[in-house]
Amino acid sequence: MLACGTFEAPDASRTGKSALVRMLQATGDPQDAERADRIVAELSVDTHGFEGWRLVEKYCASDPCDPHSQQPENITVTAKNYAEIDVSRIRVCNGSSAEDHFFDMACPGVARFLPEVAVNKHREFVADVLHREGFKLHQGLLELRRHNALMTRNHALELVNNNASGTAAHKDDTLQEDQRLIVSQYRRLLAFPHLTAPEQLEFFLSQPKEDAFLAEVMDVVKPLNEVEFETALRRANEDE
Repeated sequence: MLACGTFEAPDASRTGKSALVRMLQATGDPQDAERADRIVAELSVDTHGFEGWRLVEKYCASDPCDPHSQQPENITVTAKNYAEIDVSRIRVCNGSSAEDHFFDMACPGVARFLPEVAVNKHREFVADVLHREGFKLHQGLLELRRHNALMTRNHALELVNNNASGTAAHKDDTLQEDQRLIVSQYRRLLAFPHLTAPEQLEFFLSQPKEDAFLAEVMDVVKPLNEVEFETALRRANEDE
């Protein structure tokens, strides 16, 4: 650390001392790290800290990911507010709204200690997205990809039926062509894990031959058993 000597002079400026901190922290030596902490404390004497925007602990005082955590007192109020979220305002624009931040940050604590509240709210959100149109539908489907496990079979059937009927975003001029494609593909991607293998095949066969499928959709396709395969093959030959 001889190269740092210039910055260790008694008359070194704040900038010089800050540079010294960066170099000390970069060595990986515990003693250098301790020296850096002392300099940081010295430089911070006349400064005023500020409260960050992180609110996770405000929503759940204990770590919801720690299996030994006990239910904190503040989670009751958080769960009440979580249950009152207006799901029609979640994921409706490119940025993140106050509802979006709360939906994300409060979710781990509510899901851990009061899971019924979290599940009900997420399924309410799913139901809302399924009836959206245009860009709000596009944004909602992207968010649902993170919560696919909470979707039900009825949700899945509604997704594929909407996709097949060409409703909502398919004919929405407010969406660009690539956005309409995403809406169509994400409906399939979200629905397929909840469908049986014959239902998946039926959906494939009902689509236009020129229609493309995301590779990710093929990852959730289920295998047909022997009887189902023979039936599908016979049907395909009869349609030729």
